[in-house]
Amino acid sequence: MAKPWVVGAISFSCGAVTASGAWTAFPPSSPKPSPVPSATAEPVDESALAKANANLTAMLHECDRRLAELPGMFGRGRGRDPAR
Repeated sequence: MAKPWVVGAISFSCGAVTASGAWTAFPPSSPKPSPVPSATAEPVDESALAKANANLTAMLHECDRRLAELPGMFGRGRGRDPAR
């Protein structure tokens, strides 16, 4: 009687060959992309996006200023007292 691991290896190999043959004989159909209109007739209003971007930039600059004012690891002093 054959050892169990030999039977498992042979079964795996036969399954791989069968799957490869089936994949070759019956390839999966690729989905066809639906056409998307390239340009819209209406102009897009991006003023809200520009305003949000300006607001985000201002908030990030404020955060950077606050971090620079902190003593220790984030500040300019790097843990030392700048007055000394």
